[in-house]
Amino acid sequence: MVWIYRTMRAHSSGFQPSRIWVENFVNQLTLLSGDLLPHHWVAAGLKAAAIGETTRVWYYLGLVWSNGLLLYITAVWLGKKLFRRGVERVLVGGSLLGSRVRRFWLDVFIERGLFFLDVPTRLFIVKDFRTFRRDPAQWLQIFIFVGLLLFYFWGMRSFFEGDIATPFKNGISLLTLTATSLLMCAYTGRFIYPLLSLEGRTFWLLGLLPLNRSRLVWGKFAFSTCTCLLPCATLIVACDRILGSATEIFAMHLVTIAVIAIGLSGLSVSMGTLMPNFRETDPSKIAVGFGGTLNLVIGFFFLLLVVSTVALPIHLAEAGRELGTSHTTPLIVWILATIGVGSALGATFWSLTIASRHLERMEF
Repeated sequence: MVWIYRTMRAHSSGFQPSRIWVENFVNQLTLLSGDLLPHHWVAAGLKAAAIGETTRVWYYLGLVWSNGLLLYITAVWLGKKLFRRGVERVLVGGSLLGSRVRRFWLDVFIERGLFFLDVPTRLFIVKDFRTFRRDPAQWLQIFIFVGLLLFYFWGMRSFFEGDIATPFKNGISLLTLTATSLLMCAYTGRFIYPLLSLEGRTFWLLGLLPLNRSRLVWGKFAFSTCTCLLPCATLIVACDRILGSATEIFAMHLVTIAVIAIGLSGLSVSMGTLMPNFRETDPSKIAVGFGGTLNLVIGFFFLLLVVSTVALPIHLAEAGRELGTSHTTPLIVWILATIGVGSALGATFWSLTIASRHLERMEF
């Protein structure tokens, strides 16, 4: 840099070609043959290799390699800081130093909350969540349904002058669990089933990523499970605490709602992958098509099966204990619950595996 500056300054003050100027110019070029420059290391390393000096060969090779890695890391760091803003400046104009990409705080919260997942799956979840939150027509429906249920739970005790009797607690908690599961079934059929179909026209962009297509299926499954489990588990916890349900029933309700959230998410993502509709861009029309209707029916029977095998036996045992006619032992209740949970989870992950293989073979 100093040599270039001096040369340009000499030329600007007037160029007088002479023998002295040429000698000075050649003397200044000796700066380029110093021991601190990479081309000197390459030349010295090749010379050492020619005469068989192995130690010096590795020494100069290490110099070239380590400095190359240092420059690579520096370039990557600068690219991380400046490349995206530079592209935005080219596309939309503006100052490079003044433009700054700001991430929405909720996206950052979701991404950090899913630290236990691998980075590609986490990014797919954040992408789907960002698409979901940018459509008020979708999340407003969820807030309305969840708000109505919370309002119902809060006003539940106003229907009873005193404490709620145990049989009523038992029946109301079971009906609430079923209603919440039906809400989850409607949510997965309306919002989760069309997710892959909506990716159809832009799937070439996702196909450029160095990831397996199966990662897309599992990412949407994780997104659906999180969005189903958090609000529905909150509803069940609120209902059981307001009713004062027994600890065994409360624990079984949490297990049931978790299994239903995982199962309905897996079924909706699998059916959406096996029966996509890439010609339609309206998610509501995709959801009411043949595949969406079939997915809704399968999900309905799935949640009835899980509720019947996991939650219903403990409610029957509690009701029989109150009446003094219980013939159901706790061992039978837990055996039925284990069978129901195992069957539901097995069917879920089996369907996801089939959907992943189908997506790998699909052509766009």
